[in-house]
Amino acid sequence: MTFRMNQHDTLSQRSFIPVGFNISINGTFIAAGAGTLFFNENKFRIYIKYGYRTEPANYYGIGYDQIKQAEKLKELFGKDSITFHKTNLQFFPRFVWEIRPHLYAGALLDINYSYSKDMPSWMEHSPEILAYGKRYHNIGIGGLFQYDTRDDVATPFQGIFLSAMGTLYGKYLGGNFNYEMVELEYRHFKPVFHRRSVLAWTAKTQIGLDHVPYTELPNFGNPFDLRGYPWGKYRDKSMAYGIVEYRHMFMSQEAYERGAFWSKFGAVAWVGTGTLGKTPADWNQWKLNYGVGLRIQLQPRKNFRLDIGKEPGQKWGIYMNMTEAF
Repeated sequence: MTFRMNQHDTLSQRSFIPVGFNISINGTFIAAGAGTLFFNENKFRIYIKYGYRTEPANYYGIGYDQIKQAEKLKELFGKDSITFHKTNLQFFPRFVWEIRPHLYAGALLDINYSYSKDMPSWMEHSPEILAYGKRYHNIGIGGLFQYDTRDDVATPFQGIFLSAMGTLYGKYLGGNFNYEMVELEYRHFKPVFHRRSVLAWTAKTQIGLDHVPYTELPNFGNPFDLRGYPWGKYRDKSMAYGIVEYRHMFMSQEAYERGAFWSKFGAVAWVGTGTLGKTPADWNQWKLNYGVGLRIQLQPRKNFRLDIGKEPGQKWGIYMNMTEAF
């Protein structure tokens, strides 16, 4: 849903809070979302990520060497050899204030809980699982800086977004482990041909320090970055990826304003690459990713998306969501 926090504030972007539910016979229950609230003519924002998830999850180990061994196990014994059941609860708000035009600074809080069960034998006895256990919670605080000239947060047509974020997790805050996470992100959106066609590209890195639990390690291959990999397959203490994506909504802006049927539809195509390692010095193997997608505009600047992506030589992954990947 989209709405205005203040009906008299016509300059602020419309706030949005998506909520997704997933219930299936394989033991999955998910209630999750990530949205943004705008206040005071966009001068104050609250980004919220929240969710409760209990579902089957993939674990191929940590780093490329363990991933290769897990792939061999999967070929011999099937998918049960690399899956476990994970329960996760997270509340992750970020508060930012505009200190200069387009420049924001703020603070964040991350509270998360994880419980893992039904592990394959090799996973249950691996050093990473023995070191952290099957049940833990983490509490983190941090700060962030952003430079944002996007014309819309949910579905931008043009602008630049830069973000730097650092988070400290610790026993001194009430969590189970001491570790740190650094995240840098760059997004760029440029109209091409006409306003309803956009070339978008992004680059992002996450670097974990100290004792990062296995479920909280940086990773790629989810509905919001390199779509097409088994979610949870690629994880390590640091990762980086880049994506170039072309988004095209059919027909002209004038046709959309007239309410033409096909102007509600669009398509995307992307290509990307990602890597991981214990430290950035280990980023020497890059994975290729590509895919296409369908868009259906349900509200102004709010599209339903259906994406199919893949890693060369692997099966296609299918994704549905109410916001763009980035």
